[in-house]
Amino acid sequence: MHLNTFLRTLLQEPTLYVKAIFHTLVVNPALYLRAYSHPKPTRHLIIYAFPRTGSNLLLSLLNSRDDILVYGEPFHKTRKPIYGTCSYLYRKHLQFLFRSRDTRWYLNPFLEKEHADYPIVGGKFFQEQLSQCNISLTQFHDDLSNPAYIFLYRQDLVQVYISILLAERSKEYVRTKSPITDLEKIDVDMHELEAFCMRRYREIRDFYAAVRAVQEPLLLHYEALISDQEAVFRDQICPFLQIPYQQVQSSLQKQNPLGLEVCSNYDEVRSFYEHPMSRIVLEP
Repeated sequence: MHLNTFLRTLLQEPTLYVKAIFHTLVVNPALYLRAYSHPKPTRHLIIYAFPRTGSNLLLSLLNSRDDILVYGEPFHKTRKPIYGTCSYLYRKHLQFLFRSRDTRWYLNPFLEKEHADYPIVGGKFFQEQLSQCNISLTQFHDDLSNPAYIFLYRQDLVQVYISILLAERSKEYVRTKSPITDLEKIDVDMHELEAFCMRRYREIRDFYAAVRAVQEPLLLHYEALISDQEAVFRDQICPFLQIPYQQVQSSLQKQNPLGLEVCSNYDEVRSFYEHPMSRIVLEP
């Protein structure tokens, strides 16, 4: 099947392979060698999360400090091909030809010399992105420098689903402008909501267990972060990273200030909270 895909795409778009070969033989090896030659930072901070769980807020708060630099989704498949994979090859389903299993190839942005002034450098990762790059948690851990892990999730799975619907409709995943006050109501399909909650419940539980099998993370949930971010940093994050407390700030705005009120079938959605998988609570 891979060979058929290769030949079909080669005949349809030969220039695609000129680009791919150039990146594979020239660009990627140069980045690979550079990654090995650069000194590691004092510590790597890895945030494992799921979409729509406040991970952008957490990154924004962390990056407001002068001793932390955290990237947002450096393994995302739409990134420019500086992590060992060309995004257009992903779109053509040819990632099997040009992917590297060596995580140092992908960690190049963490190891740049201009980041030497940051004692802590890291990134935010979703489970599906690690899978797309054929990287296991153990492989990832072995190539990190004195890693610290934060596992961030959102307890209210109904709100996660609503947030996904709103983001997909507006195509706005991070908001820095003033909060939206005139959101158009959405109609939630209850069967899709139930299927999502059951699937995400299992994904969060299984991913958390896999991370804990490698190293115990700091467990954070969105509800605590949005309620009192200063307390989360003062009492949890700073002691965990063994760094002094500093006041943090973010320009990000809440994208759905209406909560469940944004649903046209509010009563129906509200009653779904009786479902045992509408919420998930993890134990450290």
